[in-house]
Amino acid sequence: MIWLNPLAFAGLLAVAVPILVHLFGRPRARRQPFPSLRFIALSRQAPIRRSRPSDWLLLVLRVAVIVVAVAALARPHWPAAGATEGRDLVSRVVVVDTSRSMMRLTSAGDRGLDAALREADRLVAVSDAGLVVRTSDPGTAVAGAGEWLAQRGGRREVVILSDFQGDALSKTRLATVPQDVGVSLVRVAVIGSPDPIERLVHKGPYSLATQVTVTGQSNGVRWSARPTDAGGDDSTIIVLSGETEREAAAAALEAARGRGAFADRSPGRAYLPIVVATPGFTGRDAMLRAARRATQPWQGSVLLRLRADDVMREAARRASPDTSTPINRAQLTPVARSAGGSVVAFAAESSLEGRNVLVLFPMVDAGSVASAALVGAAIAAAGIAPVFAEEDPTVLPDEALRLLERPSSSVRPAAGGANPGRWLWAVAVALLGLESMLRRTRRAHPAISVRGNHARERVA
Repeated sequence: MIWLNPLAFAGLLAVAVPILVHLFGRPRARRQPFPSLRFIALSRQAPIRRSRPSDWLLLVLRVAVIVVAVAALARPHWPAAGATEGRDLVSRVVVVDTSRSMMRLTSAGDRGLDAALREADRLVAVSDAGLVVRTSDPGTAVAGAGEWLAQRGGRREVVILSDFQGDALSKTRLATVPQDVGVSLVRVAVIGSPDPIERLVHKGPYSLATQVTVTGQSNGVRWSARPTDAGGDDSTIIVLSGETEREAAAAALEAARGRGAFADRSPGRAYLPIVVATPGFTGRDAMLRAARRATQPWQGSVLLRLRADDVMREAARRASPDTSTPINRAQLTPVARSAGGSVVAFAAESSLEGRNVLVLFPMVDAGSVASAALVGAAIAAAGIAPVFAEEDPTVLPDEALRLLERPSSSVRPAAGGANPGRWLWAVAVALLGLESMLRRTRRAHPAISVRGNHARERVA
């Protein structure tokens, strides 16, 4: 066991206070009248010097309260299994890259992500305090890792497990980590992709297909044309429109695909459920009444990407939305606005065939440019737009990684950090409550001092 704040033991000097009180304090007696003392022999009163403390049980409780409180202030710490006394504590945050490139195979035949997670578990197991962070962008997680480590003492470091593809990490991002926190960059060597990455771009009645194969330090791409399936890529986004605007909605969807919205047909791909309900859809009013604020994390991510879409923002700025339709805006989230400040599209959470979906309500015609831009932005925001950088086989060289690393230095625990022995405060409070109950009992039944009614009577 290690005491993180040993100077607190100076508070044990306060134990002398209750001891002195019990040694020299005079108990307060209650006077009780007695009929007569005439038959009791007179005795000479002699001074009595108290040599032992009064009320041992109450004294022990008061001393125990002080001792336990001092121990809690000293902050005891029990190192993890295998830790040795006298060494620095080790606090570690392991950031695991979960981007698409980490799905490639290693020389051992497993995915790079699986190898990184195993190494992360091992590093946390040998740490006194550890945390594993999974993110597709390791550079954005280092700032939060530094803040978490700033509240801890001993030796602290951030470990990043990644293939370090392209500009995934930069010196600017690592500058957000405190200088006394070490940075260690561990490369996960990947050599290829387990399956070809297939992407489809719909072009009228035909689809242009690409298959990307990643092998070592090179990529292989094969292009082919095939007839478009009857269903197209409707599984990526659902457009609900009325009979009179069916052709206009189809044209807007085709224009969104022509913008360059790719459908990822990789094995095991799951699509985010996004629905666009055009103004002419017969069930739109019912969906608006049942709409509620978007609460799912993935819905928040989609909304952020929608608002950041430059094409949709420019199209919305030029649009003339319908503002005459009464809408309960309290449960809706604005997605885009026109130059005059009118809302061009709302978003809300709803249910469709028992599935939680994000519904977009455009306030413009289904065949307008703004409507096509909204559909295209929704496809891109759903995460199905291709990230060609993830297929790039180039990685940061080892020399560059070594320049970004730095050793960690041991520091004292932060004053505002968590107290590992906080349960001792609960013990101190319990002892204090017991002491209070015992003190009240003593007051309710004090010692009785007897005096006679005839103080001047003498015994014959």
